[in-house]
Amino acid sequence: MHRVHNNMSLSYTLVHGFPKEEIRAILTTELDRRIEANKTKWKALEGPQKKFVNSEHPHILFGGARGGSKSVGMLLAFRRHAEKYGAEAQGLLFRRTYPETGELIKLGRFIFVQEGWEWKVGERKWVSPNGSVLQLKHLDEDGDAMKLQGFSVTFLGFDELGNWPSPEPIDLLQATMRSAAGVPVLFRATANPGGPGHGWVKERYIDVESEDRIFIPSKIQDNKPLMDNDPGYIDRIKASGPEWLVKAWLEGDWNVAPGAFFESVWDPREHVVEPFEIPPEWKRWKSYDHGFKSPAGCVWFTQDYDGNVYIYRERYWCSKPNVGAEAPIEEIAIEILEAEKKEKSRGIKFKNNVADSAIFIRDGRHKSVADTFSDYGVHWESSSKGPGSRVQGLGEIVDRLSNGSLKVFSSCKHWLRTVPSLPADPKRIEDINTAAEDHLYDATRYGLMMRRAKTVKPKPKVKKPDRFTMEWLDNLDTLYEDQTQWI
Repeated sequence: MHRVHNNMSLSYTLVHGFPKEEIRAILTTELDRRIEANKTKWKALEGPQKKFVNSEHPHILFGGARGGSKSVGMLLAFRRHAEKYGAEAQGLLFRRTYPETGELIKLGRFIFVQEGWEWKVGERKWVSPNGSVLQLKHLDEDGDAMKLQGFSVTFLGFDELGNWPSPEPIDLLQATMRSAAGVPVLFRATANPGGPGHGWVKERYIDVESEDRIFIPSKIQDNKPLMDNDPGYIDRIKASGPEWLVKAWLEGDWNVAPGAFFESVWDPREHVVEPFEIPPEWKRWKSYDHGFKSPAGCVWFTQDYDGNVYIYRERYWCSKPNVGAEAPIEEIAIEILEAEKKEKSRGIKFKNNVADSAIFIRDGRHKSVADTFSDYGVHWESSSKGPGSRVQGLGEIVDRLSNGSLKVFSSCKHWLRTVPSLPADPKRIEDINTAAEDHLYDATRYGLMMRRAKTVKPKPKVKKPDRFTMEWLDNLDTLYEDQTQWI
């Protein structure tokens, strides 16, 4: 006699000639399971998540704060796409690393299995009863995006978009979005503030309003089940950090990057200042980080009488976040000279200007990058490149942020977009993650490591009184204290 297993499928019993009674029992069990599954079908939360799941807009970023139920929203969005287009709905869903995909698999068991979806372990994909497919992938090497160009998908998803330092692989994979059957193709992403890609995600989705891309913010308050089941969660968040950081966690404030290296020392209320007229006697200098395929960046510094340093100007050569403009050296040099033209016309000088030591290497060429700059009148000194120089430069920035002696003009938008949100290197926690957009940070590090004496406030010139006047007689001792002839 055949033995009935609880997880045995109806098709299996038919193929293997099971008795009608056993087939009837399995069919009844399956019907009961499906009825129960329909009762407990995972539904989108009212509010932002439901808007994200039901939207037909072709390009959406969802999230912004802790506890907004982003990953669930992503899976529900594909489920709806699958229900609507059946076997023509083909999806690719990415996380940055392989272990991170485990969370999506676990959530899928709650969302998909009850509705008859099957998890194909070897192929790492969910397959629905109507033939829809959602394949999970990881993309920890940006170059691997090129290997996936053979896919054709109607749904392309990236969970925790800020974990990708550059938008290049994401943009490249959008070429896989196509449908011969005429199914509308959808790009879906989720993100919180922070991560190596904080800067480019913020610039692309948060800072710019566009009809082509929309951002649907979600906050913890929108996750009603979490609020009902764990009412103390918000209080714990409020007690776990400074006010500005809590604001980022609870409100999804993209001007702050939780998890950033400078998280404990950076405070935009203290470190960002509105531009002001700089006194002509304040010392000024600049520093430069070279790039071609990667962005090139130049920052200008000035120092007040108390030793405080201000970053008051920037130039950044990029075609998009963390991608270089491929600008010729000549063009960069001319732009730097043009930026300083007004100050130089007033007699202001820029001394001890420093750049990445790599630009002084000739590598068999007739001229180095530094030589070409010099041809155009832009002269650089080499940055320190000794053992520990990166960590020392980082320490200088941390120290100045901690004691409030480093300020940044609010007009330096690329510096403010990239530097405060830089993450730590996961393998060297005392350094910045070089995969992130760290070019203006490097330029800042070079510039701050050039030791300078404080700007000395000039003494006002005192006009001597005319001789043989009452004022002259009253000040004889002071005027001629060096015993000089006075008559």
